[in-house]
Amino acid sequence: MDEAILQINDEVSIPEAELSFRFSRSSGPGGQHAQKSSTRVELLFDLANSPSLTDSQRTRALKGLAGYVD
Repeated sequence: MDEAILQINDEVSIPEAELSFRFSRSSGPGGQHAQKSSTRVELLFDLANSPSLTDSQRTRALKGLAGYVD
């Protein structure tokens, strides 16, 4: 079975194995299920250590996403 790949553009593709998701309860109003359901989703990706990116791609992404990278 082939590994699933997330195609970003013609030059960048990331194997789904490098991605992980974290689910949690969302804050704020949201209806009757807001406090009971995990409706918030965070995508986790190790941008600094991904083998799928070149050094140039990594530098550009880190610079462009500086306010969002934790």
